[in-house]
Amino acid sequence: MRRRAPSPSPRNASPTSRATRATTPTREQEHLMPPATGEPAPAFTLMNKDREEVTLDSFPGKHIVLAFYPLAFTGG
Repeated sequence: MRRRAPSPSPRNASPTSRATRATTPTREQEHLMPPATGEPAPAFTLMNKDREEVTLDSFPGKHIVLAFYPLAFTGG
């Protein structure tokens, strides 16, 4: 009797198909993905150092650089 080949599953899928599946965002994850270089940033609101809300729309036509870092003088 001949054995049938196993059906594709995450365990026996080819490394390429596993990698593609792992790096392709689901619909729920798409909003968590950063924009690609050169793509416009999504609208957002952040707090500035004076704890005032600032939106991306506050800087029309300007180049903006955002730098995220842990609070100064912490172990993080």
